[in-house]
Amino acid sequence: MHDAFDAGDMETAQQIEKQLIRLHAAMFSSPSPGPAKYLLNKMDLCAAEVRLPIVAPNEETCAAIDAAYAAAQLD
Repeated sequence: MHDAFDAGDMETAQQIEKQLIRLHAAMFSSPSPGPAKYLLNKMDLCAAEVRLPIVAPNEETCAAIDAAYAAAQLD
């Protein structure tokens, strides 16, 4: 998205943003970096463990992240 924007290709940048907007919203619906660690763990890139003052996202947020990630079709 950033590469397209920097190249002046607004159409592609906007298309990518539309693909990711729901995921962006879900990722920031709970204090960071809890949602990021949750998703990265699902992608087998890091552990989901957090320690205070960071808290893990609740079940509702995890479900929203899962749905948004699936909708973004990033796999």
